Amino acid sequence: MTQRELLRWLCCPLCKRDLAPAADAYRCAACARSYPIVLGIPDLRAYPDPHVVSVEDDYRKGAQVQEQASRLRFTEQGVFLDGYDDIAGREEGTRVGLDNLEVALRREAA
Repeated sequence: MTQRELLRWLCCPLCKRDLAPAADAYRCAACARSYPIVLGIPDLRAYPDPHVVSVEDDYRKGAQVQEQASRLRFTEQGVFLDGYDDIAGREEGTRVGLDNLEVALRREAA
């Protein structure tokens, strides 16, 4: 997905206005909020997560997971992430996930 396509789906979680990309964040001109891009993922949390001690710790843990996952081969990542031990289970899990994504996207587009 390109950044232009992503911006069609993203909006400020507080005021629902458009976000503008910057080098390290998405910014809302309407309410002046800024949402950082962490490990390539926009962090659109409008309020602190009560289950996260600190956002910095959350980002640090995410970086550790990314670093560990980058050492796995592609096939190991699939086993690590989906928990299925056989090909049929992985295929079914992928099919169900893609079907659910299609339904959600169609619902949002309607």
